[in-house]
Amino acid sequence: MTASSAGHPRWTDEMLDELADSVSELRGSVADLRDSMDGVRLTANALLQIAAQQQRNMDEVRQREGRKTSHDKTGWGTDEMDR
Repeated sequence: MTASSAGHPRWTDEMLDELADSVSELRGSVADLRDSMDGVRLTANALLQIAAQQQRNMDEVRQREGRKTSHDKTGWGTDEMDR
């Protein structure tokens, strides 16, 4: 910046061009970051869906196992007699 006659700094055309280039680069970086965050968000959602499905599967397995063997008060199970 150069000093103007009023004592205020004055921007040169070259400085303004450099500033415009920097702003353009920054905007591009922000756009790239947004794209990356969208990818992370999609991946996180997919992993949450997979985890929820696995939990449902485990719950179903536990329910089936609970139906196959019933336990009396002594803790001894009866084989599939309850079917």
